[in-house]
Amino acid sequence: LFLALLPGEKLSWWHVIGAITGFIGAAFFVWDYGTKHGNIQVLGAFSYATPLISTLVLISAGKGEASWNVAAAYLMIVGSAVIASKDMLLKIFRTNQLQQ
Repeated sequence: LFLALLPGEKLSWWHVIGAITGFIGAAFFVWDYGTKHGNIQVLGAFSYATPLISTLVLISAGKGEASWNVAAAYLMIVGSAVIASKDMLLKIFRTNQLQQ
């Protein structure tokens, strides 16, 4: 089973190495920097955008289909992001109320 998961051709191995050292590697470094130096609540809330953006890219490229299921998933993801950032949003709302 394990051998079936490994790429068989040299070109496939270069794709794996390129993915690890390219976009995926960069994503790990950016995430690490964000968790150490940024606001973890904002980072967590923005992480909900990843499936939204990737789905839009797939639909735009013709590799995915826009449907009611996708719309429902979008609403659930956005709702989850709002719930996750509830404390941050309330803090901003209270700050704006005090300034007025």
